[in-house]
Amino acid sequence: MLRSLVFLAVAMLAPLAASAQQPAAQPPIAPPATTPPAATAADAAAIRVCSRTALEEANEKDIDFIKSCQEAFKLKAENDQLKQEAQKLQEETLSLRQRNQNGFLDVMLAFGPLLGALIALVPLALGYMWKSNSEKRLIEVQNAHARAGRREEYTLRLMSELSDKDPARQSFATAGLVSMVRENLDTSKTHVAHETDRMREAMTIIAALFARLRDETMEIPEAKYIADELGKIFAGLPKKNPPFQIKDFNLQLIHMDKAYWADVNCTYADFFEANLSEVSLRRAILKGTIFRKTVLAKVVFADADLENADLRGAHLGGAQLDKAKNLPSAKFSKETVYDADTTWPPGFDPRGAGLTEVPVEASA
Repeated sequence: MLRSLVFLAVAMLAPLAASAQQPAAQPPIAPPATTPPAATAADAAAIRVCSRTALEEANEKDIDFIKSCQEAFKLKAENDQLKQEAQKLQEETLSLRQRNQNGFLDVMLAFGPLLGALIALVPLALGYMWKSNSEKRLIEVQNAHARAGRREEYTLRLMSELSDKDPARQSFATAGLVSMVRENLDTSKTHVAHETDRMREAMTIIAALFARLRDETMEIPEAKYIADELGKIFAGLPKKNPPFQIKDFNLQLIHMDKAYWADVNCTYADFFEANLSEVSLRRAILKGTIFRKTVLAKVVFADADLENADLRGAHLGGAQLDKAKNLPSAKFSKETVYDADTTWPPGFDPRGAGLTEVPVEASA
């Protein structure tokens, strides 16, 4: 490009130089209107300026081109260096991998017998563990049977003392049996026995306690203690899906004078000819409960639900029925007696319901 500009400038200045070399005596034939010499000098100056500018631009472009080439050569050199380093790293990696493989083989060859011996010991170790677990479980089963045997002996001893004539022994036996029932009902404790066995034992003890309440010779304090503990057990049962209910037991002919049975669910329980004198049945659920010929003298029925309860032939002398619920739906007969001390809900007519009023002394 530089050479081209030089040739252009020479070509433009050549005519001017030729005209300046011609002699003055022989001027060329020219048209009447000729260009003055001043104009020719200006053109030459302009040409020189343009040539200098073009040369400077050409130099700058050549410099930029040279710089670009230098950068390209530099990048190429760096790229070649990086390739060499990558190749070197790859060779080192392959060398390390080969050494590791060789080392692993050396280790396997060195420790092969030891590994074989360890592998051979695995079945022996498993057999020993299985044997130890089997022996442990056998010991646990034996201990469980031993505990069950001791517990059975203890229960039979308490049952025997429950029938003793000594009130102190009766109370001690009752406390022990009730404690066993509560232990069986406590789901938070870990029991060795199965749940079915625990419930069976609890129901057996409760049945024995109810059977003890049929003894008319038992003193009232001992009978009340047994009845109160049974009431606590039944009142503490879960409302939904209880393990057992009162209706599952035979309550006929029992004596539980002055017992506290508040909040107990006695639905469909059978108290035929039982003596419940002065028992508190506050808030008790007595739906369909059988009280046929039952002594209910001075019983508190406050907020108790007597829906469809069977009170035919019951003795209601002095009973507090003024706050009982659903009393009109209960069944009465002319054998159902009451006295002047019996209280009734507002609007309830005992004579209209077929009940018989007797003197206070006769209902006692």
